[in-house]
This record gives sequence, C-alpha cells and structure tokens, in this order.
Amino acid sequence: MADEEYKFWFLEVNSQILNALFTLAAFYNHPTRVANAILLIDCKFDLLKFSFPWSSPSREGQLWSVIIFLNLNCIFQYGMAMGMWGWAGVPQERPVWIVAVFLPLSFLCAIVAGVLDMMFQKQAKKELKKQVEQRKEPSPGSTTSTTVTTMLTSIQDMLTPNTETPSEDKHT
Repeated sequence: MADEEYKFWFLEVNSQILNALFTLAAFYNHPTRVANAILLIDCKFDLLKFSFPWSSPSREGQLWSVIIFLNLNCIFQYGMAMGMWGWAGVPQERPVWIVAVFLPLSFLCAIVAGVLDMMFQKQAKKELKKQVEQRKEPSPGSTTSTTVTTMLTSIQDMLTPNTETPSEDKHT
C-alpha cells in the first residue's frame, strides 16, 4: 500500500468510528428528547422537572427553544451518518459538504442548547432566591415569621439524631 493510500484509509476508518460513536449517542439521547417534547406539548411541567429542573408554565418558550435545539442535534447527526454510511463503499465519491455541513450544525445545536439551558437555570435560581427573600421579610405586625421559625426549629429537632444511649430495661 502506498503511503497516501494508507493515510486515506486510516482517516476514513477513524472518521467512521467517530461517526458511529456520535450516532450511538444520538440514538441513546433522542427518545428522551422526543419524550420531553411530547410532555411539553401536553403541558406536563411536573414531569419535565426531571430533565429540566427550572421548567414551569411561565418558561414554556424557553423550554421549547432548548428541546428543539436538542432534537436538531440528533437529526443533523442522523443526516451525517446517512451520508457517511451511504458512501462507505466508495468514500472517494462522497461529497465533502456532507461532513462540512452536518457536523458543525449538530455540534452547534448541542452547544446552543447547553448554553441556553445553563442561562435559563441561572435565571430560575435568581427568581427563586428573590421569592425566598421576599417570603423571609416579615410584614409589619405579622407573627407569621416567628411561627414559621418555630415550626422549622421543631422539625429540625425531630430530624436531628438523638445522641443519648437508650437506657436498658431492667425487667426481671
């Protein structure tokens, strides 16, 4: 085998292996991503909390943007896999644009979805923190905060393990 031909086949085999790994990842993740889209269509935000803890009815548009990008990531990977495997017997005839288009689009969709998810999660945490701080501030003349504090203290006391050793019963 000539040196150029060896390099060509080495590159082709490695490309096919990487393509197979990315496609397996897409096959593994895509059912969950489709299920999330179905849950969003049915407005089942309580079940979406497993995949997106920041989800709520007021964030439906944000959820759609993340779920669409995640599904597009898989779809673009499938397109690249079809092109790579369709011309696997004669890789010299494979159009170069297949990998040049589908691979960056697939990666870009995954990156955008990850960044959006992270941004939306930070926003949700800030809003939750603000709500908690507002609830902590007692209104004038209110005894609610002291009642809540008393309840929390008693719950904490119940959950704290007792360090005393139990006394032995001396029944004869």
